[in-house]
Amino acid sequence: VVWITQRADELAAATRVFGMDRGSIVYDGSPWALAQDAHAAAQLGIGRPAVTECADRLRALGALEGALPMNMGDLFDALGIEDAVAGIR
Repeated sequence: VVWITQRADELAAATRVFGMDRGSIVYDGSPWALAQDAHAAAQLGIGRPAVTECADRLRALGALEGALPMNMGDLFDALGIEDAVAGIR
């Protein structure tokens, strides 16, 4: 199945992403890897998921370590607050 989109929330459902510029493939990888690389996403004109942008800011402040999450559940897990927010998932 080929799915064409520029919506970051739709990219998260994919297993592989191709980014194209003027007919040439300029990115080939997982949506997770693309979300980790703000520069690559910006070059492709694709915004990262809002939760990933928020997590990136938290990481810059020293409040989060490791890989950036692509969804709220992963962010809650990374922050160790999953029990406190279990009711809003």
